[in-house]
Amino acid sequence: MNKIRVGLFFGGVDQEREVSKKSAQTVRANLDKNKYEVVQVEILPGEVFVIMGEKLLFEEVCQRIDIAVLALHGLFGEDGTLQMLLDENMVPHTGSDALSSAVSFSKILTKEVFERFSIKTPAYVNVLRDECENKTACVVKAGEIFTSFPQPCVVKPTSAGSSLGVSICNSKAEIAEGLHKAFQIGDKVVVEEYISGCEATVGVIDDFRDQDVYSLPAVEIIPPVGRFYDDETKYDGSTRKVCPAQFPDKLNKDLADIATKVHKTLHLKDYSRTDFIIHPTRGIFALEVNTLPGLSSESLFPKELKTVGISMKEFLDHIIERNINP
Repeated sequence: MNKIRVGLFFGGVDQEREVSKKSAQTVRANLDKNKYEVVQVEILPGEVFVIMGEKLLFEEVCQRIDIAVLALHGLFGEDGTLQMLLDENMVPHTGSDALSSAVSFSKILTKEVFERFSIKTPAYVNVLRDECENKTACVVKAGEIFTSFPQPCVVKPTSAGSSLGVSICNSKAEIAEGLHKAFQIGDKVVVEEYISGCEATVGVIDDFRDQDVYSLPAVEIIPPVGRFYDDETKYDGSTRKVCPAQFPDKLNKDLADIATKVHKTLHLKDYSRTDFIIHPTRGIFALEVNTLPGLSSESLFPKELKTVGISMKEFLDHIIERNINP
């Protein structure tokens, strides 16, 4: 039997390259060597594709693989760009399609969908780079936000993962600094009402265990005291990740139901993971969705899989087979 040639895409063009490499290591170690021939495709900044040290045109990469498994995060991987290229070359791939990926990668577009379909999310306002052309303009904009928007607030780039460029702000000066920091990542920034409470996340898988969308157990995320789940505490071992979360049964069910609704409403495919804040009196707020959640040993999605007895090998087989034989 001929092996399926799996193009394992990893790396990327932004700060999430190293996280992607860790996800790729996990995927590579768990792909069945009797079924798959793994072709490692590293993406370098500048959108350069490399196989075994050889730089190739994208069309040449596509000729060497039967399916693409995406172990990517951030720009070019989660924003729909690579998915569009694969679709144009008729190469099936794991994860959501180009349009759903693009919408979900934008925090503003995601929130607009949440509001349209009555998925509760924190209040927010969009800020464009031309509103903060310099430090003086940033200070002025920060003053407007401080006096007209619920405080404290969270300032974050509209399109970035791993909590890159995120700030929790309690004053005009902190908002101005947060805007400056976020604009180092991208041209659009979202300012969001800060909701205090428990952080949680829930992954889902399509067509699994006889369910249309199978929800995994929630993870409660407990950062160090005085910190939040940022790009440092995600990976330095200081954050506790409790799975399954020790929430009441109804709360766990509500989280699973909302994660499923997010997945369906955004027309996501194969798997996704939705992040939440749970306020003690105001309830559950959906923050954002990850269309290619991390798969490394430190990542949350694999912890959810392990809790319900799903091996990484079984999960990878499932998402590959449903795309090779749709």
